[in-house]
Amino acid sequence: MRTIFALLSGMALVSCSGGARSLPVAPALPTDQMALIQPSDSYKLLFSFNASDGQEPIGGLAAVKGTLYGATRNGGEHGDGAFFKITTRGKQTVLYSFKAGSDGFTSVTPPTFMNGVLYGTTPYGGTSQSNGTVFRMTTRGKETVLYRFNGSPDGGVPQAPLIGVGGVLYGTTCSGGTSNHGTVFQITPSGAEKVIYSFQGSPKDGQCPEAALTDVKGKFYGTASSGGSKSNGIVFAVTT
Repeated sequence: MRTIFALLSGMALVSCSGGARSLPVAPALPTDQMALIQPSDSYKLLFSFNASDGQEPIGGLAAVKGTLYGATRNGGEHGDGAFFKITTRGKQTVLYSFKAGSDGFTSVTPPTFMNGVLYGTTPYGGTSQSNGTVFRMTTRGKETVLYRFNGSPDGGVPQAPLIGVGGVLYGTTCSGGTSNHGTVFQITPSGAEKVIYSFQGSPKDGQCPEAALTDVKGKFYGTASSGGSKSNGIVFAVTT
């Protein structure tokens, strides 16, 4: 009521006798009072994880035909991460629970949708050296491991999302390669993997690329979190 009174008292009364009328602008409400009249539907909590259905979803979501898909770093049936879908109304379903073995575990990136299928990575699991995997997931939850990293020379610990260009997937690994400083790699939907570049580390090169590649007219651009002349990281460009 005080707010309404303040608004009314800040406005001049308008006379009905002759001449053009102009209404003064009401004084702006203080910021703390503006917060009280924001629409109530501007934010909505859709779902809270309870460990058995996933835990620590740090990788983001992919939208496919109105449904959202993502993965959690921990939780699920075995405690090693889960791949899930969720509607925009908040109905969540676990599609697959990682087992921390040959299928990988601890997925930390959003899935990539290409040609009707979702693709993702796990930084750990796979081979006995636990260097991570690339996997394929149908929207119904059928999981297939496309590739298991071995560290050297093919890369290890992929922590960046994949990008699809021309029907082929591209990504990075934080370690592995010829010098164990990470790689840029490509992989086909059938699982044929090829290292495009192996990072050499400081002082002339970077190491540990952790972010997604950006495609600009057929050339990839990215960052490595360390390495370079001062060991503070680099920005790089690499062709396919």
